[in-house]
Amino acid sequence: MRKRPGEVRDAIVEALSGMIGSSASVTEITDAVSRKVGTVAPSSVRSYLRPNTPTLFSKMDRAQYALKGFEVEPAASRSDRSQDQFTFGKATLVHADCMEWLREITQLDTCSG
Repeated sequence: MRKRPGEVRDAIVEALSGMIGSSASVTEITDAVSRKVGTVAPSSVRSYLRPNTPTLFSKMDRAQYALKGFEVEPAASRSDRSQDQFTFGKATLVHADCMEWLREITQLDTCSG
């Protein structure tokens, strides 16, 4: 069954916006879109994701996508950080014990300056 223009697109964006800070596979995205608008073929999802990457989406890994600007750097590339971080534009959200994080940041600032 054909979908209205933009219906699959909107469902893909909505699905990925619910997964901020992580990526989703084409299968996961297709499942979320199908729950929202009815059965959708994975090829329909891929045919929207591919041409809109890297404009709207970021390809995180093979068949793994995230909304552009809402990516989380892969764990392997983190440099000895015990907490998770999420960056969007100039803002950074840190998931950590706040007092411990403040002590760590204060120590880093006094060591470097």
